[in-house]
Amino acid sequence: MRIQIVEDGVRLNSVQREFVERRLLFAFNRFEERIRWIVVSFADLNGPRGGIGLQCRLNVMVAGCRDLLVSAEGETLEVAAADCAARGSRNLARRLMRQRSGRRDGNAAVASVRGR
Repeated sequence: MRIQIVEDGVRLNSVQREFVERRLLFAFNRFEERIRWIVVSFADLNGPRGGIGLQCRLNVMVAGCRDLLVSAEGETLEVAAADCAARGSRNLARRLMRQRSGRRDGNAAVASVRGR
């Protein structure tokens, strides 16, 4: 599993980079054989005004299904990264469970209603 961190107007120091990598490894470790690549990007939405303005976005490229896109906001980079990793892990688990049960990411139900 490869992790790429993109800084979009936000500078991460080495401690923050290590925290983000550890958090992502912890959240996605059980899916390691299915995940090809994780791209995590951070953006400061408010600039110098402050407030809850740090956004974390994940793009998880998974073998056998479409990419998973998740975002979260927080006051600090660590809060946004932890929330985004937790959301991404839950969403990926749910998606893979649906895939194993024969449903395709929830699109099968929509297609059957429209295609009567």
